Amino acid sequence: MSPRFRWCVAAIAVWPALIGIATGAARGQTVEPEVEPPVAPADAPPVQLSDVNPASNALPPGPPAPRLVRRVRVGLLFGGAAVFLAGWLPAVIIGDHYGGGCDDQRCRDSFDVLGIPVVGPLLANDKNSNAGILLPLAVVQVVGLVMCVVGVIGHNVPVEPAKSSWRITPTVSRGVAGLTFGATF
Repeated sequence: MSPRFRWCVAAIAVWPALIGIATGAARGQTVEPEVEPPVAPADAPPVQLSDVNPASNALPPGPPAPRLVRRVRVGLLFGGAAVFLAGWLPAVIIGDHYGGGCDDQRCRDSFDVLGIPVVGPLLANDKNSNAGILLPLAVVQVVGLVMCVVGVIGHNVPVEPAKSSWRITPTVSRGVAGLTFGATF
């Protein structure tokens, strides 16, 4: 097994750990909501002149802003990882096993850099004019990395407070009848 191939296997083994660290660090971070001017709710009664403080000409306070929590976009994160690997693994296989289909050693040596994500295909294309297929692989790798970064950055999601409720449900079965009480707190 060549040292380059061992390096590629090690990089593949480290990738899930990096994703796990990134998702664990970004999951559940609380973000303070931005301060917005108060707006009267749509179903509220019209504002009376007596409700408004003439000194400030402001509307009465509206409902409180919901609490926001930063969530990781798991679909983008894992989709980006899949797209990145779809562009990186063929480049590694081409560089390690096929040598780009070259006959001379100098041409084969130009494909040694393909294990480097994003930059490797560009360097190999710069060293060898027969490497036209490698530019799309670099573009696919960049798109995958951008998707992963956007997925790790995540987005703010409003968190609704849990509402408690209760219910009574009739229960009927063979030879038994009764009521069931259920509650959520």
